[in-house]
Amino acid sequence: MAQLLIQGHGDTIVHDLQSSRNTVGRASSNDIILYDDGVSGCHAEILSEGSGFLVRDLDSSNGTQVNGVRILENSLKDGDIVSFGPVRCAFVLARDGSPESDREKKEHESAASSENGGEGLLKRLGSFFRKKR
Repeated sequence: MAQLLIQGHGDTIVHDLQSSRNTVGRASSNDIILYDDGVSGCHAEILSEGSGFLVRDLDSSNGTQVNGVRILENSLKDGDIVSFGPVRCAFVLARDGSPESDREKKEHESAASSENGGEGLLKRLGSFFRKKR
């Protein structure tokens, strides 16, 4: 299973990406609702395709980025930082398709830390929020 982690105001919200199509935007009709004026009503979609995932911008006003690069459509890998306008999220793959235990989350963040130049996913994501505000 894949998850989208959204960190803000000291909390981390975890969205499980359970369907083959997950819409993201400010409108209440979306699967993942982001309450920020910089996010379009129907901003983007995250699709499960085969064994992987991709994100597709839905002609949003402020664009979608993966790891700081504006995209129209892009495949996603574990640890990618996805920005929907000003809102930044971390894309995470759970190991066995079930929600991660606290121990697994710590192991996952530790592994991500070594893969990303000494910064864990949430630390890296948090630094983006501090820069924004």
